Amino acid sequence: MKLMGKIDRIDAEAGNDGEARTKAILVDYKSGSVPSMTEMKRGLHFQMPLYLLALRDLLGDRFEVIGSAYYQVKSPHEIGLKSLLITKEDLRRFSGATAKNLFESPDELLAFLCEYANRAAQIHAQIQHGEFPPTTLGETAAKCEWCDYRRICRVDHQRMANIVSDV
Repeated sequence: MKLMGKIDRIDAEAGNDGEARTKAILVDYKSGSVPSMTEMKRGLHFQMPLYLLALRDLLGDRFEVIGSAYYQVKSPHEIGLKSLLITKEDLRRFSGATAKNLFESPDELLAFLCEYANRAAQIHAQIQHGEFPPTTLGETAAKCEWCDYRRICRVDHQRMANIVSDV
């Protein structure tokens, strides 16, 4: 599967005396809304998990990619790191900060990322076989305004909402 995208920033910190690899965190700037960790854990936002996996592959063994975050620049009142995909310990070591909903271990984070990779591969295979079911998400949640195919899309969001409520 081929991915296209642009990583906005990579923060790197040389390893301490006993650490051979440089630690890196992927940062993506957002001027609009930022996906919540709850939404990401429900499997609704592929960008950051897939970027994080791609960066691990691109940087190879010289770097230890320990996590990622969105950096919201929406307004002066809403500036800062949001929706971090990182372990509690790595965030504390890297920035001294703390946050909620972080991963307990690197293995837990990796399992989360692998779930996204497997789901993306599954969707890719379905699309290649002509299976492209319409979304049951609302127009805003589905990000229809960003979709290149919105003019020919067959999704009627109200009809899909009624189907979901009947189930």
